[in-house]
Amino acid sequence: MGLKLISPPATYPISVADIKQQLKVDFTDDDDMIEALLKGAIAFCEKSTGRALIDQTWDYYVDAFPVGAIYIPRPPLIEVVGVFYTDAAGAEQEFAAASYLVDSASIKARVSLAYGAAWPSVQTVANAVRIRFRAGYLNTDSPPVANVPDDIITAIILRMKADYDDAPSADKLRSTADILLAHHRVLTGLA
Repeated sequence: MGLKLISPPATYPISVADIKQQLKVDFTDDDDMIEALLKGAIAFCEKSTGRALIDQTWDYYVDAFPVGAIYIPRPPLIEVVGVFYTDAAGAEQEFAAASYLVDSASIKARVSLAYGAAWPSVQTVANAVRIRFRAGYLNTDSPPVANVPDDIITAIILRMKADYDDAPSADKLRSTADILLAHHRVLTGLA
């Protein structure tokens, strides 16, 4: 079982300019450091919750097709791009989209067989099945825009304030951010 990032997010859930405003920084000397801290705060929030925040593409690998459904990590699911497998001859094949169903309404999205379909035989090798998917909070209005929940944005801001200011209240800010993230945590079975 494995997870590989294919296309990282093209933007941040909150801009560097907005973070600077929250930090009350009106100079450019610290911009590189602020951006690095922002990346760290976002990575912390994603790891802490098990979620993808901004539209990103992943490959999820499993060794074989299961008896039941394949649960997709990194909610919320935007779409399953494709289901691929290594056939008995060792060649990668794409499983027909009409042969599987995608449940993206559940917190832990899943791919299961369509009525009357059967999973194909795969070669007995590690990572014989690959599911490419997009995940992240996305408002699908036209044009689609990021739609990260406000409490996750607030957690990012609090982590930034704690890391940038390193004030006596830093531990309290981090603890408050953890509380805000707690109800977004999803157990995915992957670190």
